[in-house]
Amino acid sequence: MQITFHKRAVGFTKLFKLNKLQPFTSLAQDPSTKPFYSSLIQQCIDTKSILDLKKIQTHIIKSGFLLTSSDKLIDAYIKCGSILEGRKLFDEMPERHIVTWNSMIARYVSQKKSKEAIGLYKMMIFEGVFPDEYTFSSIFKAFSELGSLREGQRAHGLSVVLGVEVSNVFVGSALVDMYSKFGKMRDAKLVADQVVEKDVVLFTALIVGYSQQRADCEALAVFVSMINEGVKANEYTFASILIACGNLKDLVYLGRVPVLQC
Repeated sequence: MQITFHKRAVGFTKLFKLNKLQPFTSLAQDPSTKPFYSSLIQQCIDTKSILDLKKIQTHIIKSGFLLTSSDKLIDAYIKCGSILEGRKLFDEMPERHIVTWNSMIARYVSQKKSKEAIGLYKMMIFEGVFPDEYTFSSIFKAFSELGSLREGQRAHGLSVVLGVEVSNVFVGSALVDMYSKFGKMRDAKLVADQVVEKDVVLFTALIVGYSQQRADCEALAVFVSMINEGVKANEYTFASILIACGNLKDLVYLGRVPVLQC
């Protein structure tokens, strides 16, 4: 009687949990093993178990499925908090999918490792892999974190050449935030005007940028536009607006801020 996929998965999982993971020759030769490995990898992500993930990787290598499972393994290592293990496997891959590049870059940015993120971005371009909207939404943050305006502008230019629309709210917000942090409010406003569906991140980036440049009237104008478009402010928005009102000594407007948000 043929063993079903579910029974094999349950049986293998029990062995796995008991730390008795062993390579099964018959299982490795079965084409249906690939989704089976995905299920086990997901369990490792759920439990944040790097040790168990390494065991699965060892079994995958012996089974000959590493090439087709590398992307999932890298993503799993990253989600389990081990970017070093993920990068090690990433560097060993003969071919890398754009999703894998983006996962590595995004994780570096989230961990404030902007130099590593930019290094990977440059390596990506050198190898002929074109960045997409997810790449740019991360890398613009890295450039602003390091204060690399010129490189950020080059990346903006490349996104235009590649046809990546800044009207995309994630790309647009990251770009507005970058230009705002550099004090380039004219450029930030030009980008913001191209974004069709603006979110609180974009509006707040503009407001913070104007506030830092002591352009408090412009900051208040953006806040009003934000409210009119039905976007709810967050604590960062309110903090910047209160500063703007204080700079202008506009107590009347200051008193209306909570009302405008309702």
